Amino acid sequence: MAVVLDNVHRLNATELKQTTEAMPTARFVLLGQPRPDQTTLTAHLGITGESLNGWNADRVAQVLADAGAPADAATVDRLITLTGGLPLYVHNAALLAQNHYAHDTARMCQALTDRQHTAPTAQDIILEEIFDGLAPHAQTTASLLALAEIPLAEDELSRLAQDTGLGPKDCARGLRTLAGLGILQRTGDGLTTLHDATRALATDYIPHHADTQHQLDLTLSAILHDSLTSGSASPRRLARWHAGWPVPSRPTSCCPSPVTTTSSTSPSPSTSSRLSRWWPTTTPPGPSTASTP
Repeated sequence: MAVVLDNVHRLNATELKQTTEAMPTARFVLLGQPRPDQTTLTAHLGITGESLNGWNADRVAQVLADAGAPADAATVDRLITLTGGLPLYVHNAALLAQNHYAHDTARMCQALTDRQHTAPTAQDIILEEIFDGLAPHAQTTASLLALAEIPLAEDELSRLAQDTGLGPKDCARGLRTLAGLGILQRTGDGLTTLHDATRALATDYIPHHADTQHQLDLTLSAILHDSLTSGSASPRRLARWHAGWPVPSRPTSCCPSPVTTTSSTSPSPSTSSRLSRWWPTTTPPGPSTASTP
């Protein structure tokens, strides 16, 4: 069995070692950003690290040229240094040069360099500028996908959009805009989610009005309830609820209990505590008596 773990730079060496030792017969692929203790980590795990490099200079130069912001070799190399050559950042940097820096990639690179003291990385700056330049309907659409955390069906996203006053047409326009920027991702079963690199930034655009936030919580609760009672809540889809939120006490009639379900597509017992995030103090719509989906 092969197990792929992404963003392992967020775990310490002890946690990674415990994880791999717990499954001695599995083959692990660990993906993450470079880390100070990487050499020590690979030695402890008995593995060899491999760098997954981004686009080369020729590919980056082509992307810039296609965006109408051609650059000389020195500028291309500078952009690769700033973005790591990662497609998401190169693509959006090209759009920034085109739309905000009069097609001048060198000037954009200098602006990114000048601002690096205000953000952790140049990649963060690129995404910040992209989001700042989005139309409000696209910002709101992105924020709703970030709020949900799991991939959403089109009708589920529309239900959330209605709570913010965003109509179906504007929501669809927002999705098209995000897809064009490489920010949107489609799953094989037709669901929609955000690129992980943009999720934290998108949450800054969640509506701050208390009533709207409360209504969004209720709608998310209803979406989860519907997924559980319809039997469509696969562990893979609900895997985003894994951060270990505290489990508040809830009325036993609040929702079907994932702990007691016998459905093969329902969450595991360990998932039940994580799903409590979307159960606000108001009982979500649905049967008043708990039942196994």
